[in-house]
Amino acid sequence: MKRFALMIVGVVFLFGLLTSMTFGAPREITFWLMPNAPDDVHTVWMDAKVAEFQKETGITVHYEVIGWGDAWTRLVTAITGGEGADVVQVGTTWNPQFAAMRGLAKVNPSEFGGVGAFMPANYESTTYKGESYGMPWFAETRCLFYNKDHFAEVGFEPPATYDELVAAGNRLARVRGKGTAIAIAGNQAWDLLHNWAILLWA
Repeated sequence: MKRFALMIVGVVFLFGLLTSMTFGAPREITFWLMPNAPDDVHTVWMDAKVAEFQKETGITVHYEVIGWGDAWTRLVTAITGGEGADVVQVGTTWNPQFAAMRGLAKVNPSEFGGVGAFMPANYESTTYKGESYGMPWFAETRCLFYNKDHFAEVGFEPPATYDELVAAGNRLARVRGKGTAIAIAGNQAWDLLHNWAILLWA
């Protein structure tokens, strides 16, 4: 079975991994990743980094952007079929599942600056049973925006804690109607849950 080298949701991992390859290193690799920014930003940035990496190492990177809605099935199919990319990006919650399937290659954190180079929670998400199966690529900071007019209407200040968020939501729902308290970005079950989970874990 072909095992992926894993990237957790930078190119720092990709570059560090490939730079560490010595004798017998491939001259071309494939890299699967998900859309992490608008195409006009993401593609331009990736193309520049791929060209930079090829200039430094002589290794050509063929990358493919796979939509988050298709990524799970694509990766599971690749793992069970024994074929896939050399390096992949996955969501943090997927890492232990793919590691348990023996679909990911172990990595040595010392080759990427050591465990201390990463935020603890980010690094922990790349591990399974105490072993490292990837390196963090990036982390996001999410925030909530509020409608000043709506809050003024119900006489509530912007919440500063989770309990206050729940209280504000209940007040808004009572005054303005069910379903008006909070809006979550997304149009499918998986991305709605993903975005809401971030608030729950905050």
